[in-house]
Amino acid sequence: MANGIFAQYDFFDVVEEYLNLPIEKALTSDNILIKILSIIDRRVGKRTLKKMSESVKQEKDIVHYFYYLRCAAEEIT
Repeated sequence: MANGIFAQYDFFDVVEEYLNLPIEKALTSDNILIKILSIIDRRVGKRTLKKMSESVKQEKDIVHYFYYLRCAAEEIT
């Protein structure tokens, strides 16, 4: 998981874990998949996305991609 390589069963386990987490904990998770799922979750609003702009710079490239994709969808510059 540290290398960003996941099996299908890993994904299912992560989704189950994600669904049982509050969104605030999911956003600060060390698991890349949980963080990605939380970024694209509609419970995360524009203000939260704007607040995340600095912290997301320290994340892996795949997290950047989904963050900027979500910001583009929300028309956040």
